[in-house]
Amino acid sequence: MPEVGHPHVNYQPIQKGAYNVTLQEFIRSRNIRMTVEHWHENPDIDQDGWHDQADHWKCTLTCNRKTLTVYVSISSFHGGRKPELAEVLDSLAYAADSYENDPNFADWASEYGYNPDSPEAARDYNTAKRVAGDLVRWLGEEGYEELLWSVPAHLYLEE
Repeated sequence: MPEVGHPHVNYQPIQKGAYNVTLQEFIRSRNIRMTVEHWHENPDIDQDGWHDQADHWKCTLTCNRKTLTVYVSISSFHGGRKPELAEVLDSLAYAADSYENDPNFADWASEYGYNPDSPEAARDYNTAKRVAGDLVRWLGEEGYEELLWSVPAHLYLEE
């Protein structure tokens, strides 16, 4: 399994504040690593036509000896490109952020354009809620808050 991440060993706390650290700095400061393995499916998404044509990856993220396993799918249009650590972490942060900003299901569904009666809305809301909990358990409360509130979203694209 190829490994993505940074060899920086010592965790160094980053000053908290509004968007004062890049995602790459967050990854380095916490010595976050990721192994990536091509996978046959993504159990977290609908098994529809898009699922069948996408490339699926099992990503295991490691931080302070704790691991978090997530499944990532990328359109086959991208030619089998493996997910990068920064984009996986950013995607998880985005899902958790959506839940934190609207923890009430009806508000969340309205914010993201879902019909609150649809099964897809309930599934996606519950996924966002689960991701938020997984990130808290994996990073700890301080790391979770730093990721959500001190790192600007989608910054990895500019680095």
